[in-house]
Amino acid sequence: MMREIAGTVFGRNALMAGLICHAAALVVVSMMDVGGLFFFRIVYPISCLLLAAGAVVEIKAAGYAPLKAWEWYAASAATILPVVGPLIALSCIYAARFGRNLSGLIPAIFGMQASLPMMFIL
Repeated sequence: MMREIAGTVFGRNALMAGLICHAAALVVVSMMDVGGLFFFRIVYPISCLLLAAGAVVEIKAAGYAPLKAWEWYAASAATILPVVGPLIALSCIYAARFGRNLSGLIPAIFGMQASLPMMFIL
């Protein structure tokens, strides 16, 4: 049985929305378009907030107090990094849920699913 990074519905949707917005902001800013920087300035902070909100919910569901756990601080700080930030944040959440055993992290990342209505909103 494959382990999941996100066990709650809100956490799963927030993490997926954060990942999608993070990738969209990076792709759009890399294009030489007039509105690319404006889009990036709006979407990138929203993606960081979504990843941090998903981290709070999932770390709380793992039995930790988010403001007292180093995993939340590491995940929140890592969301600012452009490419590796979401991977670090997801690994911190995975470590909080499964006792720092990162053996199934990559399959869990590719196995993440969000609810269908949330995907239509994005």
